[in-house]
Amino acid sequence: MLQGVANFGIGTLVAREFRRAVLAFATLAVLSVPTQSQRAAPPEPQGYRTENYRAATPAGLAGAHTLSTAEAEALWRQRVAVFIDVMPHPPRPQNLPAGTVWRDKPRFNIPGSIWLPDTGYGELAAPTEAYLRMGLAAITTNFRMKALVFYCQRDCWMSWNAAKRALAWGYGNVFWYAEGTDGWQEKDLPLERAQPFARSMIPGLLLLDPISPGAAFAVVVGALREAFPVSPTLATLWLLSALALGGVLLFGWQRLVRRI
Repeated sequence: MLQGVANFGIGTLVAREFRRAVLAFATLAVLSVPTQSQRAAPPEPQGYRTENYRAATPAGLAGAHTLSTAEAEALWRQRVAVFIDVMPHPPRPQNLPAGTVWRDKPRFNIPGSIWLPDTGYGELAAPTEAYLRMGLAAITTNFRMKALVFYCQRDCWMSWNAAKRALAWGYGNVFWYAEGTDGWQEKDLPLERAQPFARSMIPGLLLLDPISPGAAFAVVVGALREAFPVSPTLATLWLLSALALGGVLLFGWQRLVRRI
């Protein structure tokens, strides 16, 4: 009985996502109109773009659907796709004088988007690649036909790179919105202040991410800061206390087993 209910629930979820994918395709069939600017665009490269990211982009991406602003708006209003922003997030400069107050430059993107910053470079470090790969898996719940719309700004190769990676990883319903937030804003469409997608929201990131122990520790501290608004020192003390408690419990358990 329970197995039947579970199968019914899974089947319903798959059917719903399939209907959304079909609706996304149908929307594009109605709205797709090539433009002169697209016909004058540079050709696609064989691999990823690894330099000069703010430059004219190709008219499209092989295997993906290229969106105009009207098409992107239609998908957004119908809520049949996940919008993924890959705009970089400027880090805090390391050489700031002590006591300097650092304020991040705000990023305003399409409402409801998932911001996966720094994932559109041509070459990704192992932690960043794991962040993108496992972030997409978490967002789509591993449903590879989920409609995904990648964007950043106009004349920005980073969204092109990220969409190309998604295709290489087996996602079969990839959209590229080349105009990004520039085209969106020009049409007086809404924007909202964005926050990067927290690493703590990605199950198993540290387990599968091939990084050094020091880097892993830094990621854990960063996740704690996102989950609990405390200072890095307190977050570190909390983590060390948890590890110490775990060691004490393990030692006590081993002594108990030996007595038995």
